[in-house]
Amino acid sequence: MYANLGILNEPFAVYTSSLYSLSPEQLDKWEALCLSSKDETPISKIKTVNRDQFINLYYRGGFALRSLQFVIGNETFFKGLRKLLKVCHVKNCTDMDKTLNLIREIFENISGQRLDWFFKEWFYTADYPNFTVSSLKLTQSSLTLNITENKGFAMPLEVEIITSKENITKRIFLNGSSVLSVETEGKPLMVILDPHDWVVNVNGSAYRVNWEFEKTERKEKWIDGVKIVIN
Repeated sequence: MYANLGILNEPFAVYTSSLYSLSPEQLDKWEALCLSSKDETPISKIKTVNRDQFINLYYRGGFALRSLQFVIGNETFFKGLRKLLKVCHVKNCTDMDKTLNLIREIFENISGQRLDWFFKEWFYTADYPNFTVSSLKLTQSSLTLNITENKGFAMPLEVEIITSKENITKRIFLNGSSVLSVETEGKPLMVILDPHDWVVNVNGSAYRVNWEFEKTERKEKWIDGVKIVIN
């Protein structure tokens, strides 16, 4: 079913191309593309496709849809996507502000969640979150993490804890800071924030884009013998 979303067709095209089983390295490069933008124009303010705003419109927009999928879940997201295509198949959806509001309303109605905060962060600003582990506490049977974000984003976040005996994945909602306490059977070895690359993070990519992808040597972070990885 065809639907014309105006220039918002472009981020949807980038997103749908990502559904064909992108590898972790490909996701990391996509994240690096987003972070390479020097333009501070929010998607909501982009009127035409041009070189300066290309990255924000195509790659940030596409990744924002991936993040929305994570926020509301696969089944709800794809149900909303089908509803959007059905509505815009017969309706003019080429006005940026009206279409963003329509997209938000469709996903809110289907998910039962308010999503104004999400759209404000990803479509009405051009910044990216900065997740980090600021401190941790170890006991013989538990790990407590203080996870922070200093760019004003409120987002759910996956946290993977790798121990000598098990891998544990938890989901938290982070708004400024959050404390996560987990009982562990083995010695904690590594903590990975956003292990599946659902959200673009300021320090989340191992690549930098300078005409081509360049792999960088990222400084390793350790706290009390536990390796911290920002994905």
